[in-house]
Amino acid sequence: MKKISYPIIMAMLLFLSSCSLFTGDYEEGIEAERQTKDSTFLIKGESPLSDEQIVSFTGLNYYPVDKDFVFEARFEKLSEAQIIQLKTSTDRLPEYKIYAYVYFDFRGKEQKLTAYQSVNHQADSEEDKLLFLPFTDNNSTITTYGGGRYVDFEIPDGDSFILDFNKAYNPYCAYNHKWSCVIPPSENALDIAINAGEKVYHTNH
Repeated sequence: MKKISYPIIMAMLLFLSSCSLFTGDYEEGIEAERQTKDSTFLIKGESPLSDEQIVSFTGLNYYPVDKDFVFEARFEKLSEAQIIQLKTSTDRLPEYKIYAYVYFDFRGKEQKLTAYQSVNHQADSEEDKLLFLPFTDNNSTITTYGGGRYVDFEIPDGDSFILDFNKAYNPYCAYNHKWSCVIPPSENALDIAINAGEKVYHTNH
């Protein structure tokens, strides 16, 4: 049976992240999150890696932290959240709410992404506060994982929030084919290069 990829590690990192974008602590904060994630990947039973992969694991690959890929994005919540099934790397079809549209400006051109929320979570849980942005960009299959990357963020109180692609991460399928991962829908295919966040994971296993 294929294992299901849940963003548990990233939810934890979102909780740990509290550094201001406007202080000198921002880059150090992102680097600390990356070190925490690397450490978590070495824990058997919590890591998406196989026991054999853990033995040779030396860390994940990232772009340098770049504030040019941190955006004040516009958040447009849908009045009625439609429930759909998202395709995965297996025949699994998990249900998600189409929760909101996200808009951000990249070099003078507006970009749009669809934000989703899993219906498979408990009310008032940490996951109940999170939205999910699966996306591909012009780096996919070149310097980043061909199956796309994800960004998680907390549901904002208003109509804007900070969208930080330095926190873009790979689905578990990027490390181990035994996982079942959501494939980013075509409407979340960005025709730009997001030179931020996690790069493709290289392994001999």
